[in-house]
Amino acid sequence: MKISEIAATGSNGVTLRWPSVDGKHYRLLGQTGAFGVFNQVLRTNIAATPPFNTELDTNSGDGLRLYRLELEP
Repeated sequence: MKISEIAATGSNGVTLRWPSVDGKHYRLLGQTGAFGVFNQVLRTNIAATPPFNTELDTNSGDGLRLYRLELEP
């Protein structure tokens, strides 16, 4: 499972898209900078909307942000 598309949406933030599976829920994490841990929980309990999910990160800021997608238990 991986994020398949990341696109800047002007001043609105960053749009992320990934393939999803019916009945699953996802967690989106973020990290600022190239080093460190994914300690920013951006959203949890994201219900699948097959065939793809799309999320908008409106707090992406101007610096580097890395993303991690996890399957909710």
